[in-house]
Amino acid sequence: MGSLPSAPELLKGVGRDGAIAEAVQFVCHLYGAPDVTDECGEARVAFFELGKSLESLPPTTNTLELHMSRANYQAKVGLWLQADRCHMSLGSRADSGG
Repeated sequence: MGSLPSAPELLKGVGRDGAIAEAVQFVCHLYGAPDVTDECGEARVAFFELGKSLESLPPTTNTLELHMSRANYQAKVGLWLQADRCHMSLGSRADSGG
C-alpha cells in the first residue's frame, strides 16, 4: 500500500463541513484499494477489471457522500436517542447538509 495516513487522521473531519476526500481514502482502504486519492470510481474500475463481483466493490463517491450526510443528520439531531418518543424533535435537514 502507498503512504496512507492512519485511520484517525483520515476520519478527523467526518461529520463536519468539508472535503470528503479523506473519508473516500479511508473507505477505499477498507476495501483494499491502494493509493486512492479522491474518487471511489478509481477503485471500482480497478476491482471490476480484476473480475470482482459488483457486491464486493466499494460504494461510489456520490453514494458514500449521501450516506455520510444521512448519518451526520441522524447524529446531529440525536434521532436514535429519541426513537422511543411519540413526537421527535428533528430539526431541519437543511441545517445538517442533508
